[in-house]
Amino acid sequence: MSSDLVDTVPQMEYVDRHELLRSLLTTEEFRERRQEQLNYSATVYVGNLSFYTTEEQVYNHFSPCGHIRDIVMGLNEATRCPCGFCFVVFESQAAAVLAVHGLDGSLLDDRVVSVSWDVGCDGSRRWGRGAHGGQVVDGVRQNLDEGRGGLGALRRDALGVPASTAEDELVAYDWVEAPPKRRGAHTK
Repeated sequence: MSSDLVDTVPQMEYVDRHELLRSLLTTEEFRERRQEQLNYSATVYVGNLSFYTTEEQVYNHFSPCGHIRDIVMGLNEATRCPCGFCFVVFESQAAAVLAVHGLDGSLLDDRVVSVSWDVGCDGSRRWGRGAHGGQVVDGVRQNLDEGRGGLGALRRDALGVPASTAEDELVAYDWVEAPPKRRGAHTK
């Protein structure tokens, strides 16, 4: 009966196409392998964060679910400033269950955030993969979103307008070592 109330089995809703292609597996094989990892995961992905959201705000929002082992902020590869996502690593899977079921769609820093299961975060996944260093979605976005840099990067470039981020309010993670350059990466 209690299983009718909350599904505690982690489910992968998102397939990272970059990782799928690198794995050389079929989509079904990739999902099966990921599911095996998810079954033991205590990590959640948090999306749609403001660029100005701090680790402290993330901690305060998620700590009621349980003890947090680590928070890994997603960073813009070029600026090393947050680019709108993070990973929260809990001490227990039960805490991650509470976060996914209780905080998905909640408000954090005046934004509705998405919270979903993740297999865990290694150093390569902390960086945005968009051509401008941030997330791909922020490069192609057509609408104005002040919490995520204003207009999308491609639209800004086409119009010749600067990003509308308040640079002095962004937290720079200068201590984080930059990732190795990707082959064929966009350079300015």
